[in-house]
Amino acid sequence: MKTGWYGELNGDEKKTWWACLGGYTLDSMDSTIYSLVMPILLSLAILTKSEAGILGSASLIGSALGGWSAGMLADRLGRIRVMQLTVLWVACFTALTAVCGEFWQFLIVRFLQGLGYGGEVVVGGVLISEVIRASYRGRVGASIQSGYALGYAISLAVLPVLLNFFPAANRLEAFFPHRHYSGYSGVVHPSFSS
Repeated sequence: MKTGWYGELNGDEKKTWWACLGGYTLDSMDSTIYSLVMPILLSLAILTKSEAGILGSASLIGSALGGWSAGMLADRLGRIRVMQLTVLWVACFTALTAVCGEFWQFLIVRFLQGLGYGGEVVVGGVLISEVIRASYRGRVGASIQSGYALGYAISLAVLPVLLNFFPAANRLEAFFPHRHYSGYSGVVHPSFSS
């Protein structure tokens, strides 16, 4: 079965395409889920509206610094290694949001996520230009950008399904599972303890 231009990419080009697409998809899923979960956090008085805005800014500031620093790091360690590190970085700090219960914890984690996002976008763009043949570079670059739409679609499809499995009182636990462990959750956020 012929798959168009994708079928004509060599192994390294396909790996690069998948790595960049996966990273961009992860970024957009996090951004969308963060926006969709924010009303829950606000309704439970875990965050105020101004704190929610500050968290968005922290992620953007982190992205700017992450793009700049990852570009320099990629020159020393290599694009592929830094791309792998940025995807892992984003995944780890996204997972850490599950144990955040206070504004300052969210602030630190969102800033650190932003570092990874910025690095991933910068290094991914340069990696595409270095690995993909010129005749396919435009198509690959454009298709990678569709990862943002794919991530939005996945999070918009999954979030309502997950929320329907949980009663309104327990919805936050779907996203912040540490609340199930009262001893630990009391350390993270005293109001989470039973």
